[in-house]
Amino acid sequence: MEMRKPSALMVVKSLVTSLVAGLLITASSVSLVRSTPPTLLEKVLESGELRVVSSNGPTTYYEGPNGLTGFEYSLVKGFADSLGLKLVLDNNPDTNAILMA
Repeated sequence: MEMRKPSALMVVKSLVTSLVAGLLITASSVSLVRSTPPTLLEKVLESGELRVVSSNGPTTYYEGPNGLTGFEYSLVKGFADSLGLKLVLDNNPDTNAILMA
């Protein structure tokens, strides 16, 4: 039995088919990798606001003559501003509740 040598057209068709299949597999794997759930940071950025639970006090935040101020307030306000988010402060005097939140 004599084996025939594949024609150039058959070789090109085979290469194109392999290339298309490889591209489809690559595109599918890229879409699967991005199908992971969003991170907490991505969720916060999407919400448009940074929610912080704290208690009103001289070392955290308090109402000054020009509005809210305090060491921790300055830190979280700067962080929210750097992310382009609105800062939302939830006041809770109970330390255990703050830690649970």
